[in-house]
Amino acid sequence: MSLSFDEWHRLSESDPAEFVAARRAAIDAHIDSVPTEYKARLRLLQNQVDMLRATTPSANKMMQLISEMLVERVAALEQASTQLFEISKIVSDDQAASF
Repeated sequence: MSLSFDEWHRLSESDPAEFVAARRAAIDAHIDSVPTEYKARLRLLQNQVDMLRATTPSANKMMQLISEMLVERVAALEQASTQLFEISKIVSDDQAASF
């Protein structure tokens, strides 16, 4: 289901149960459209977001917590990328030295 922001908002106001069902269907359709190797991690991330939505009474606090979670994930990716780069330099230097 492809809705504009305004359509999503109207649906959430007029029929909350349908909004929840449509939201879940849209999320599932998106996750189903990605390569298989990413699906499990995306479902885990979505479950974490859903847990925050269910347990955080304030929308602002929920967005803050989700932002913090995503910043932590990006930082972990940056760290892993840096480590891989350093390893690749060592391997490259070792290969160059063996010639």
